[in-house]
Amino acid sequence: MDKETTSILSPYNEEEKRILINTDCKNSFYSLYHETPPRSKHWCHSHCLLGGGFYKNFFSMALFFFPTVLYCISTIPSFYRVYPMLIVPFLLLFIIVCIFYFKTCYSNPGIIPRKYRIGNGNYELNNSKINVILPDNIVASRKFCITCLINKPLRCSHCRICNNCVEEFDHHCPWLGNCIGRRNYKSYIGIVFFCSVYLFYLIITSFISLFIGIQYPLTWTSFFDSWKSHWFVEPLTCIYCVPCFGLVFTLLLFHIYQISRGITTNERIKKRYIYNQGFIKNWIKFLFRPIPPIYPLFKNIFK
Repeated sequence: MDKETTSILSPYNEEEKRILINTDCKNSFYSLYHETPPRSKHWCHSHCLLGGGFYKNFFSMALFFFPTVLYCISTIPSFYRVYPMLIVPFLLLFIIVCIFYFKTCYSNPGIIPRKYRIGNGNYELNNSKINVILPDNIVASRKFCITCLINKPLRCSHCRICNNCVEEFDHHCPWLGNCIGRRNYKSYIGIVFFCSVYLFYLIITSFISLFIGIQYPLTWTSFFDSWKSHWFVEPLTCIYCVPCFGLVFTLLLFHIYQISRGITTNERIKKRYIYNQGFIKNWIKFLFRPIPPIYPLFKNIFK
């Protein structure tokens, strides 16, 4: 039979939650490495991290730099002669997107310390769970993770790609090669938002640049001659960026909806809607809740 322990613990009390997690971690310091170690690699006391499938970063970087290179080849020279100040927003947006990109890809998403098996001992499945009473008398359970050997905190889930339990796990992003969780969700929203603005700016300015140098009267021949003078690069930039903008902007709207409802992608898939505090409180929580410190992980403990 399952062992159940009921405790009154608000999920929004950060100090109590961290005491629980650190206590779980301290109970199992003297141990050997698990047969299924985490696939993430971390340095600088776990501040820098490579998630599972990090090699996919190169593909997403190529998708990002491709329109940027096209823009630098054709549009920037055109604007430099006519409207040089339009280059400044391009550079600012490019730098901001890169900052959020690297921060999201290589930061710790909120990995929870795991317990490790001692030697080759056999471990029985721990079916105990801790029931937590939320506001409005809603009961949630801290379930046991059979891989990490811990009672997972509320809203925590195990990522099968990185093989880690992540605090407030949203999803594993294949484009970034990292989990999206409590510690990097804001930067993830930042990259989605500014990438949408960046792509929109490329589309508008590339489209405007197509009309620079067109000979009047406006005919299909004059359009063709103008595009030919730009080596047809700007039409290619527009054709590439329009569907990309549509996809990224749709993703942004999707996450705006989830923030407004107080849910994560993982909770939406599992249809768990018990953490909604209302539209205003959800946004205050997202915007102003501080990023928590990193939990001590395996390499840090045994050094």
